[in-house]
Amino acid sequence: MNLIIFSKPIHSGKTSELFHFCKENKHISGILMPEMNGTKLFYDIANKSFFNAEIDKLNFKENDIENIGKYNFSKASFAKANNIIINVNNKITNTIIIDEIGRLELKEKGFHLAFNSILSSTPIKNLLIVVRDTLIKEVTDFYQISHYKIISNLDELILR
Repeated sequence: MNLIIFSKPIHSGKTSELFHFCKENKHISGILMPEMNGTKLFYDIANKSFFNAEIDKLNFKENDIENIGKYNFSKASFAKANNIIINVNNKITNTIIIDEIGRLELKEKGFHLAFNSILSSTPIKNLLIVVRDTLIKEVTDFYQISHYKIISNLDELILR
């Protein structure tokens, strides 16, 4: 597997760049997490569809919520996003994108299930993960990743 880490500082436009990249390229699946109108969403790349990532803390029980920083994420939505990634059709996909692997995943939450599944068993040619620049060492150490390429510009991206 060709593991690529797309990394830049926080709030530097990584997701927006990937969104445009995915529109121009075929055979890509996975999940992006854009922010629209101040709300985080999940974007299913293969199906070109959005669904809510955040929930209103007032209308849900505490055990339905995954909190990280200023965000209150729906655990059910994360489960749906993980399933989308895990169940990628490898016959039509040669690249999976996960936006992003970060603090939640280091706590074995968020995309941890999907990422771990892909690392251990999915026969995919390319895996691109978004990791903020300050967490690369923590993520690669935590997941015991030794073979990867770091890029900060999608022009550097070479897919097999």
